[in-house]
Amino acid sequence: MNQTSRHLRDRTVVITGASAGVGRAVALRFAKAGANLALIARDAAALDNVKQEAEKLGGSVLVVPADVADANAVFDAADAIAREAAASISGSMMRW
Repeated sequence: MNQTSRHLRDRTVVITGASAGVGRAVALRFAKAGANLALIARDAAALDNVKQEAEKLGGSVLVVPADVADANAVFDAADAIAREAAASISGSMMRW
């Protein structure tokens, strides 16, 4: 394991636009490094596909469908991520 992977292990990374293109590639790279991921994009089905790929690489993934052009949706996504992080500290199965 290289130093970057050790540094990212068990860290949470939030990625917008994670369902395709650069966002997808970034998500998969962070998953391979052992980071926990919160993936945000509009296409829930595509996010689920990325989630499955990332989990195969060892990542722990939370999917939050949202349109980042909608400020309220972004705040709701942030709240969902924070709730999941708080729940995991209390003993959830996800590592955050």
